Amino acid sequence: MQKFFSVINRLFSLTSAAEMPAEGEPRKFPAIGLVFGPYNLFIDNSRRFFTVGGIYALIMTAVFTLLGQNLMCTFENNSLSELCSRDLTFYILSRLFGLWLISAFCVRIYGLCFKSIAFSWRYILRPCWTDAKVLLALIIFLMLNMLSLVSAWLLYIRIPNPDWRIELGYFTIVSVGFLIPLLLLRFYSLMAFVFTGSKLPSLLGIWKNSAGNGLRLLSSFMLLFCVLIFSLNSVVNNFRLVASENTIYITFVAEYIFNLVVLLNIMFFVNFCRLQKEFLFGKD
Repeated sequence: MQKFFSVINRLFSLTSAAEMPAEGEPRKFPAIGLVFGPYNLFIDNSRRFFTVGGIYALIMTAVFTLLGQNLMCTFENNSLSELCSRDLTFYILSRLFGLWLISAFCVRIYGLCFKSIAFSWRYILRPCWTDAKVLLALIIFLMLNMLSLVSAWLLYIRIPNPDWRIELGYFTIVSVGFLIPLLLLRFYSLMAFVFTGSKLPSLLGIWKNSAGNGLRLLSSFMLLFCVLIFSLNSVVNNFRLVASENTIYITFVAEYIFNLVVLLNIMFFVNFCRLQKEFLFGKD
């Protein structure tokens, strides 16, 4: 494992000894602070969230509506089907643009909340290279987390082999994908460095210093996931009831609220990454 991380560090020049605590000194994360900290940080910065999140949710709503990819378009009983588009190109463009806006939102909300950057329209709306770095990092983390789904699919479609050795080997190799998201939990502090465009610390150092916090990290992340599913499902089900009688006004409002809830959960994730970084490296 140590050789593996050392190779990665040399390839991507990730080491930053000035910011990394001594390796082999595990940091014990406070359980309550890690599990409920993301929501406490939101309460402390709620005004900043509704300012920045409100702006980005409005942009997302306008773009998705113009491209015909509004939330109401997902319902079969939608009464404004003429505003919806089934064009695959528009669908892909809307999702890529939405992911880029989420990346930009992560950079702006982190800067305002944790870097004491003053609010300005230029800072909020002007694109920067850090947005692209965050976008790439989010894609990498999403793909790594999806390996568990790939493993589940490979196990589902497999044809049982009469040779138990081949069957056991296949099951062992494919099941590695289920472990990747669990191991990844110890590296979300890297995202906090990406949000600021800072040089990344040693992967091996993070691995060693975050040892012994697996259950705390899993509990915190599972709560984030449950809040995400519950909040988005509640919004979708509530607006499903008025899909057959909706107007342009309701369509726009539904999309805006949905996007604002998405960004709210994104802020919880940003806070989760920030807390990991703070527990490992201290405050900035």
